[in-house]
Amino acid sequence: MEKINEALAIYESILPGDHPDKATTYCNIGLVLLKKGEKRAFQYFQKTLAIIEGVFGEKHMNAEPVHNRIGELKLGKGDYEGALEEFKICLNIGKIYSAKKITAAAAHNNITAIHWKQKDQ
Repeated sequence: MEKINEALAIYESILPGDHPDKATTYCNIGLVLLKKGEKRAFQYFQKTLAIIEGVFGEKHMNAEPVHNRIGELKLGKGDYEGALEEFKICLNIGKIYSAKKITAAAAHNNITAIHWKQKDQ
């Protein structure tokens, strides 16, 4: 985390607020926090999306994996409806950019997990 935070500090000092490189760093921080099981990951994924959507638009291919990660967070918290919504957004963006098959596969896998978890309740 130390190196990622150093990178973020540098970017924040030299780049405008909505620069895509900052989005990449926010996403990387979110991924580290997600792996650690920390809830703060969500805020970093939200910052990532805000930049991507503000600069490139809501349906940009870089938003696809971020929606998948937010869905994973919501799934882990038991928010199945919220997770499903994020995975569907991910898949809809994936239909536009057919090159990102791995993210689409992950989203389908996560949707299956939701159905299994809901079935067990």
